[in-house]
Amino acid sequence: MEKTVLALVLLCITAAQGQSEHSEQASVNNITQLAHTKGGGSAANGIQLQDRRATGTTGEATGSQSTCQSDISEKLGAVTVKLEAVEARLSASESRAAEQSATLSELRRQIAEWAGRPQVAFSAALGQNGPTGPFNAETTLIYRLVFTNIGNAYNPSTGIFTAPVRGVYYFSFTARGSGSSHVGVRLFKNGQPMVTAYGAKSPEDEFTGANRVILQLEVGQQVYLRLFAHVSDNVNNYNTFSGFLLFSE
Repeated sequence: MEKTVLALVLLCITAAQGQSEHSEQASVNNITQLAHTKGGGSAANGIQLQDRRATGTTGEATGSQSTCQSDISEKLGAVTVKLEAVEARLSASESRAAEQSATLSELRRQIAEWAGRPQVAFSAALGQNGPTGPFNAETTLIYRLVFTNIGNAYNPSTGIFTAPVRGVYYFSFTARGSGSSHVGVRLFKNGQPMVTAYGAKSPEDEFTGANRVILQLEVGQQVYLRLFAHVSDNVNNYNTFSGFLLFSE
């Protein structure tokens, strides 16, 4: 489009210059010819005639220039419209690119934040057949069959979970028993009882209990389960102890 406008401008300028030069040359030739003509009246008339011809030629050149200017203005207007459209699209593309860059930066920040967070989760079962308890005193249960122990915060030798970081944790446990006695397991936090799972005898001669709790722990605080009645298990692993870190503080 720009090349077309430039070509049109050059064509108009060339045409205008050609017409102007042709008009000037014709006037000079005619005046020279009339100078040799005898008779002042005839010469004056000839000069007036040539002036009118020169004026007509000049008018034609002026009209041609006006037409060229009109075409140039029209082409330039069209180019301006297209340039404005291109600028608008470019501005929209830059805005989208800025938004995508901001989104990418936020995702990278979140990934780095999550990558730096501690990961803590465990799940274990008693891992033995037959009954456990009752005992004369509450006894810490040791869940030796470990399914998951991410972060190694649970100790399968003692049955105790020790918080590796300050944060909020979720714990759950199940208890199952059979026979004539009831089942009872209690969750402790640093020696303080928190929640209990209790079950009485059922017609099927089996009883179960379960509970769950969310606790805020400081680094080094301990959570464990104590038996105050009895539990019974088999290969189905009914008695479990699980927990994980919800978020650190």
